[in-house]
Amino acid sequence: MLRQYLNIERAKLDLEGRRLEQLVDSDPLFLSQRHKSYDYEAFKPHWKKLCQVAQISLNIHGMRHWYTTQAIRAIALTAQTEAEIVLRKEELVRYMAWRSPETLKTYEKYFQGRQHYTIQDHVHQSLEEDVANYLKGQEYPASPVMQRKPALPGHDHERDHLSSDEKNNAHNPAGWAKLLALGGIQ
Repeated sequence: MLRQYLNIERAKLDLEGRRLEQLVDSDPLFLSQRHKSYDYEAFKPHWKKLCQVAQISLNIHGMRHWYTTQAIRAIALTAQTEAEIVLRKEELVRYMAWRSPETLKTYEKYFQGRQHYTIQDHVHQSLEEDVANYLKGQEYPASPVMQRKPALPGHDHERDHLSSDEKNNAHNPAGWAKLLALGGIQ
């Protein structure tokens, strides 16, 4: 519907008669009968009618927010370098016509979270492997902390914070069986 509007109705209202492929990023998408661009308030009633025809409920601001979130995600996934990320974010600020680049900070949480994804993936993969090994009946591998030798003979500094029951069950596979049984896995 949008392409049809841009290539037919909008082209008739455009003083130069331009179609979609002839427009530049700074050209307004929607034009009034007076050949002027719609501002946000003037466009809202038309947007609501369009949503009714399409039988959807979609807030204009929500759509803009969704687009920006998707664009940030695409930048994070496709950029090869930090410099490219910076450049693409600057392009997004210009494209969205934000008066202040500070607006982008709202969406940059995605980049901060992205840095932790590698760690999360490693933790989850390790957990899956450990559970699979346990379920296969293999001996559960002790964590690197439990494999260390105590600093002083007869004293384990790494386990000082554990209760006496936790210390007794630390190397006991039955402790894992109880934990897995709580989750319905046996």
